[in-house]
Parts: sequence; structure tokens; C-alpha cells
Amino acid sequence: MKRVSSIVWLVLGLALATLLVVTWFWTDQQTRLSESARRVDEAADPALRIQLARRLLAENRNLGPGHRARVLLMIADAQGRMGLADSMAATHRQALALAPRDHQLYNNVAYEWAKRGLLLDTAEAYSATALALARAEYAKRSRATGGDRAAVARDSALTIGNYLDTRGWVLYRQGRYAEAAASLREAQQRAPGGEIEYHLGLALDRCGDSAAVGHLVSSLNGTLEHPDSARADAERAYRQRHGSLRGFDDLLARHRERDGQAAAARELAAGSDYIGRPAPDFTLPDLDGRPHRLSGLRGRVVVLDFWATWCQPCVLAMPLLDKVHHQYRERGVVVCGVNLEGRDKVDLVKRFVADQGYGFTILAGGMIGNGLDRVYGVTGVPTSFVIDQNGVIRYRHIGYRDNLDQLLAKELDGLLQAPAKAAP
Repeated sequence: MKRVSSIVWLVLGLALATLLVVTWFWTDQQTRLSESARRVDEAADPALRIQLARRLLAENRNLGPGHRARVLLMIADAQGRMGLADSMAATHRQALALAPRDHQLYNNVAYEWAKRGLLLDTAEAYSATALALARAEYAKRSRATGGDRAAVARDSALTIGNYLDTRGWVLYRQGRYAEAAASLREAQQRAPGGEIEYHLGLALDRCGDSAAVGHLVSSLNGTLEHPDSARADAERAYRQRHGSLRGFDDLLARHRERDGQAAAARELAAGSDYIGRPAPDFTLPDLDGRPHRLSGLRGRVVVLDFWATWCQPCVLAMPLLDKVHHQYRERGVVVCGVNLEGRDKVDLVKRFVADQGYGFTILAGGMIGNGLDRVYGVTGVPTSFVIDQNGVIRYRHIGYRDNLDQLLAKELDGLLQAPAKAAP
């Protein structure tokens, strides 16, 4: 064999050393960038959040346009909370200029402007752009070979449904109630949920449509951002139609039963798309910032519950989950609550959990609609998954059930006694 000269070995050694230095530098840079982003996200004071975000941008000038746009959204959110509407709008425009093909960005900006009644004509244009870009993307993805077309269809329905909700809300704020109702009807068909049904009820109420009462009452059985306001609107519409609130609670109970049956039917129909499939892996921080990886729990059964403090059904389910945690932790079961309120609500969530004395792990799963819930196809909270020892989803529960602890106990007993099936 021909001998390799010392010059060649020297060149190879230098190349390897350079590679190691570059790798270390890149890793160190990414670590510092992640830490900076975390500090921005956790800043409760909006002025501090803006300061930290601007420093992050200044110190990371090579940051890609998509990432820069996301940081600008943090600044815009803080400006909005400070009442600086003009500054918020200007920052949103900067973000859109950096990511002109990001349909989620267009939708989020349109919805934020609609909530504030800000530049509604432009918000309508942004909403239309979001829909056009999303439809083009999902049409392309559905034609691609080798992918999970059922998953694409689910994601498309949820995304387009939520974007139609944004469009409907913009039209509502413009006073175009009939057009708003049409958009919101389609949104509810694609992505049924409490907030969309609430918006639809408000639009129909403005149109003088008697169906408004049913939609407003039914929305109370779903996930709502402001449940107290929604109930007040439902009671107002009911009182205007019937002269008093007599019979309101009976109607609410009937809708709860009907909506529960409809949700169960949807869960059964969609279950085949989830049950028996590997659970998507993830790494999320707990409320103290410690990372937790799902695949690191192989060999143990995991209960994964998606929730938020503002969701009353979620709050009702928490004691049942904590009961399961205490009952099964010695048998290797891990209960994790995935909170969907964003990193800026971590302190609020920590106080809630501490006040209630819950012992199971709480993870910060991002903002609802853009966090881990999107990966798992969660359309409303609470939603729970039971994952077996091999990381396979075996059960899924949507919505609150007063016997959730008993259902989980039966499922966990079966998984703990039987050998876990291998992932497909």
C-alpha cells in the first residue's frame, strides 16, 4: 500500500480541526440564539420584550428572513399590548415584507387587525392572500406522491377553516354581516369549534337570523377565548327571542348532548387516522425550562393532554388527570399536560398549577393553533392521547368527560398487562 505523506496527514488534520471549530461555533451560536429567543418569549413586560427582541435581531444579522419575521411578530404583539396600534401595524408590514409567501403570517396579521378594528380593508386583503397561498400549497401537497394524503387533507381542512374564520371576522368587523356569515358557515364545516361557532352566531344575530341563538348556545360547549363574554351574548340573544332566560339552561343541556354525540362521531371517524400510528416525537420545556423528549419515555405508557387555563372543560379535566397520575405513576405511566397559551403565560400557568397542587408534568407546547397541537391534529381542547410503550397512539379523547379517569384507567390497565404492539 502506498504510504500517505505527512503533508497529506497535516492537510487532513487541519481540515478536521477546521470542521470541529466551525461545528462548535455553529452549535454555540444556535444555543445562544435559542436562549435569546426564549428570554424574548418569556418576557412578561411588553417594553422589555421589544428591547430583547430588537437586541436579538441586532446580534444575529445572519438570521434568515422567516426567523426575522417571527421575531418581528413578537415585537408587534408587545406593541399591540401597549396600545401602539400604528407601530404594531408598521412592524407587521416589515414582517410580511420578509416572508411574502407565509400564509400563516398573513392570516395572523389579518386576525390581529380585525380584533382591534384596525385597517380593515387591508386586513381583508391579507386574509384573501392567506387563503390563496394556503389553497395553492395544499393543492400541491395533495398531488405529491409518497406522502400521507389523509394527513394533508386534515391539515388543509383545519388551516383553511381557521383562515375562513379570520376572513369572516374581518367582514363582521366591516359590518358586512351576510358575507361574514357565509364565510363562517364554511369555516365551521371545515374546522368545527367553539370560537368559530361563536363568531357565526354573532354574524347571524346581526342578520336577524333566528338560527343565531342555537349557534351562540352551542358555542358554549366548545373551546372559547372569552367564555364569559360568549355566555353573555348567548343569553342576550336568547332573551331577545324568548323574552326571558326561562328554558336557557335546558337548551344548553340539549345542545351539550347533541354536540357531544357529534364530537364522538367525528372522533370515531378520524380515529383511524391516528390510532395505531407512531406518536410524533417532540422536545418541549416544562414550566421551569427543563427539556422533555417523548422518545425518551419509550418503555413507558404516556398520557398526553392538550389544555389551557382559559378553557373551562380543561380545568374540569385536570383533577381527573392528576388522579390518574397518582394512581399509575408507580406502574411506569407518565402524565403530561401540554399547555397551549404561549411562553409569555408561563408564570400564570405555574401559579395555576401550584395553587391546585397538581403533580404531573406540565409542558409549554406553544400557542394554540401554532404549537404541538397542530402536529397532533388537535382541533380543540381538551384533547388527550394515550401512547403505548413503543410510542404508538392507542387511544384519543376529545373534550371533557366526567368519567375520564375511569376511561383512562381501563385503557392503561389493558396496556400495562398486555405486551405493547410494535409501531407500524
